Amino acid sequence: SYCKQVKPFIDRMEKKYKDKINFQRYELGKNQENIDLFIQFLDAYGVPLGQGAVPVVFIGSVAIMERVNIEMYLESVIASCVLETCRLENNLDDTVGGLISIKSSSRGKLSIPLIVGAAIVDSINPCAIAVLLFLVAFLLTIRATKRRMILVGGVYILTVMSVYIAAGFGILQFVSHFDLGRTLNYIAAGILIFAGLLSVKDFWWPNKGISLKIPDIIKPKIEKYLTNATIPSVIVAGILVAIFELPCTGEVYLGILSLMSQESQSLTSVFYLVLYNFIFVLPLLIILILAASGLNIERIEQVRFERRRWLKLLLGLGMLILATWLLL
Repeated sequence: SYCKQVKPFIDRMEKKYKDKINFQRYELGKNQENIDLFIQFLDAYGVPLGQGAVPVVFIGSVAIMERVNIEMYLESVIASCVLETCRLENNLDDTVGGLISIKSSSRGKLSIPLIVGAAIVDSINPCAIAVLLFLVAFLLTIRATKRRMILVGGVYILTVMSVYIAAGFGILQFVSHFDLGRTLNYIAAGILIFAGLLSVKDFWWPNKGISLKIPDIIKPKIEKYLTNATIPSVIVAGILVAIFELPCTGEVYLGILSLMSQESQSLTSVFYLVLYNFIFVLPLLIILILAASGLNIERIEQVRFERRRWLKLLLGLGMLILATWLLL
């Protein structure tokens, strides 16, 4: 799919430089001869076999791997070759030695620290915490056992996490299919800037103007399902919360999904999805365990209420930083 995504760009380059550069394509799916040739190229260009991610372009003394790098670097390398400042050899044996590779760019790329940091910022969102506290408070009023509280609360948290993972995977597949990675990048950055400014605004002028929150019209429905306190009802509540708290929590997630859409390794993206969403729900899980262990839920709610302005400020600044990262 990543080769398919970069093909329009390669076609444009070929049309633009057709009189200067000879483009050749090699498909690796079921062609052992091409696979063997690919391994020879990796060896000649000094690229470890395990790092030979496709799509990859070999030109002159440079190997450019992955779509985002090809789109970023290829034309400048072609331009230098047109000016005869790079060597274009047909014989690999003549080009071994002194070769360089342009590997994954660190700017704008995903990493575990970035995933963890963004998820932590997202996880302190007052919206998600408030809904769980409401559920736990209700379970306490009906004198639910510790086991029952953990079961019902755990199902709710697992539902929220599962819906977010499924939504993220769906968005990635959609973006990949229609080659919208770069478009999503700018959309996500714009939304993050807007939402980040709103969140910072709520620190200085809370409850004035537009705010990031679950729509008021949905809250009674969520409360209705939560107060039933059955497994099916909290699953429905979890689904509703995951969907309708997106205006409150979805901006950071969208930014991370934008970066994921530019990754070439699908298994890595799945790992990042699971890691991000686990960290996102981790504070909810901690609060649930503390409440089930006897910690005063009113005290937790008081701390949340007293600190929500600062949480909004931290959330807003985190959004603005992530938007800057995307634009870079």
